[in-house]
Amino acid sequence: PFMWAAKPHYYGGNTFYNYPYMFGLLFGLGLYARYRRDPEAFKAGYDDLLAATGLADAATLAQRMEIDIRAIEFWRASFDMIRADIDRFVALV
Repeated sequence: PFMWAAKPHYYGGNTFYNYPYMFGLLFGLGLYARYRRDPEAFKAGYDDLLAATGLADAATLAQRMEIDIRAIEFWRASFDMIRADIDRFVALV
């Protein structure tokens, strides 16, 4: 149960070890928020985005779906999804 404590690179210094995981989570949640707003428009570009993964940086790929990941609104939508999950959890407990 304490394996996390034996992994100092998770928490130490300026390693940015968790950055790609957090970026991926928030990017995915931002995409899901966009899907929930307009499922049909989202579906039209999602396969293209997935097919192009690895061919360009995240901002360029997202732009294919007319998503600007440099805009704070995109990231706020990601955090709104997390807040909603927290609110549901609190309501349950």
